[in-house]
Amino acid sequence: SSPPVGPVTDIASLQAKLREHIAAKNLPQDAWAVGYGYDDSLLAEKRHPTRDDLDAISTSRPIAIMHVSGHLSVANSVALALAGITAESKDPPGGHIRRKPGSQEPDGVLEETAAYGVLGQMYRGGPASPVPGLLAALQTYASEGFTTVQDGAANPADIAAVQNHIAATGQALPVDLVAFPTFGSLSKEAQ
Repeated sequence: SSPPVGPVTDIASLQAKLREHIAAKNLPQDAWAVGYGYDDSLLAEKRHPTRDDLDAISTSRPIAIMHVSGHLSVANSVALALAGITAESKDPPGGHIRRKPGSQEPDGVLEETAAYGVLGQMYRGGPASPVPGLLAALQTYASEGFTTVQDGAANPADIAAVQNHIAATGQALPVDLVAFPTFGSLSKEAQ
């Protein structure tokens, strides 16, 4: 994140924070490196990072970062490949795959539903489960006096992960959580 939340002021400092995160966590080479909260409007370059910017960090590890709005993400070449996003990929309904100028090659910036392929790979079981981060966020809300929060674009996998966590631990969430599933994730009957 950029100030006042975090120290990222340009692409170079964003790359440095991701490198620090990877080193501090001692992540295995195939583990995802994930960042949250970048804001292109607050970066010195006044642009979104691209796959090339993230490839400068690693061309062997999947890396994805989420925009502060939650409406965009950026993936490096490894993450795009894992999600099957190529020059031949079409924009999904409700989404847009940004391209390198003068080509159909994805530049790594994924808008709205175009990010789902990468997010699906990132959260596919294992240590990248959304539950630890969600619990930390809910605890923060609770510590500030909030009693109810909502997720306006929940996906069924995340909802199931939270339900499974509650069932397995028997622990209630620290605040009430209202989850609204994304329209595209609903069955045809529910739509």
